[in-house]
Amino acid sequence: MGLYFSTLDGREVLVRRLKKDDSENLVEFYNSLSDVSKAMFRPHSFDGLETKEIAENADNTISYLAFCNDEPCAYFFLWEITETVPVLGIGIADNFQNQKLGHKFLNILISDAKKLGKEGIKLTTRTTNKRAFYLYKKLGFLYQSDVLNTYFDGSQAEEYGLYLPLK
Repeated sequence: MGLYFSTLDGREVLVRRLKKDDSENLVEFYNSLSDVSKAMFRPHSFDGLETKEIAENADNTISYLAFCNDEPCAYFFLWEITETVPVLGIGIADNFQNQKLGHKFLNILISDAKKLGKEGIKLTTRTTNKRAFYLYKKLGFLYQSDVLNTYFDGSQAEEYGLYLPLK
């Protein structure tokens, strides 16, 4: 069971909640990304052990996978859902970017946060990811500050910190 969307070029995409046995789908999604996209989307390691843990804890987050022809094409989530302000993340496979899916996926997560009565949503995005930055702004996210984000591998990058007030 899930939601269906059409891309601008006519492909059908199924969106469903992440399942406990989706570890391999997460790895397949990440491996399908270009090096540029991997540099932009780094919420956690995508090795088998890490994705197994993420998938097994799917009930403690609001996480989604999107599929086209049974291949994962997007992964997006709200983490820290027990907090008043959860953290949003979104990654879309290269050949599905510029198809207006990001807007649709973000609306799903915003709706989920509202249903949970959250005060807002926070996220960071690379300062070089202007497309994402302007989409977030269009949806009402407010720029807060630049942040130095440390990734799972210890590397760091400057990112924009954004916040969407919901109350």
